[in-house]
Amino acid sequence: MHDPGNCDLGLYHLTSTGWVRKDSEPFPPNRYETWLYEEERPASDAKDRIHLTRVWRKPGAATVELEKLHTRFGEAILPDADRHLILDCSC
Repeated sequence: MHDPGNCDLGLYHLTSTGWVRKDSEPFPPNRYETWLYEEERPASDAKDRIHLTRVWRKPGAATVELEKLHTRFGEAILPDADRHLILDCSC
């Protein structure tokens, strides 16, 4: 059974210096993307489910520039054997 107490919501921002978690404004001025982070553990014996959705992209940011930042810093949350990671881009 799902326990709403086992949830976490937040925002991760990809900046020129790496990933920063900041859940409220003002957001980092050097951000290139903002991702909504939703973590849930549906049961005590289940794997965590982490859903990352890109909700903002810096206007005019070149795709190649964003790819370089992702290559350099990876994703906000790294996958591992204890959790399911889902990436989605809404913008």
